Amino acid sequence: MPDIDFEVFGSVWNDVPAGDLEALQSLPNVTIQGAFEGMASLPVSDAAAFLYTSKWDGIPIVLIEAIALGLPVVAPTVGSIPELVSEKTGYPVNQEDDPEAYVARLRELLGAPDAAAAKVRHGQDLVRTRHSLQHFERQLKSLPGYAIAAGDSGPA
Repeated sequence: MPDIDFEVFGSVWNDVPAGDLEALQSLPNVTIQGAFEGMASLPVSDAAAFLYTSKWDGIPIVLIEAIALGLPVVAPTVGSIPELVSEKTGYPVNQEDDPEAYVARLRELLGAPDAAAAKVRHGQDLVRTRHSLQHFERQLKSLPGYAIAAGDSGPA
């Protein structure tokens, strides 16, 4: 995607063969930014999307944060990611080893900004209802034998 600029954040490159990393770094539209202090430290207002790649994962906190910040998400359907990134809430990639599958989903996202905005809204609703502190507290209160008294933060 030579017409798209990629800002790559992260510091773990252990699984990337040296030649692949060098090839990535040599591309004129790719900037390796390195480690970051969390989603709040990233220039998300300048981003059109959040691209996440993985061969396996649970539900990465970074995806919850990206959705909460209003970024359309492209992510593979591996591990528990589909519980968060579905056709309704983002752009799932079913072939996590196929770069062209990611390209197709990115092109779809960039080509239909209204549809992307709708997916972001659905994703943010999902994050608010399922990944909020209030939801966590409701889940705790539903456990047998667990009660939160006023001013108390632990099990009874």
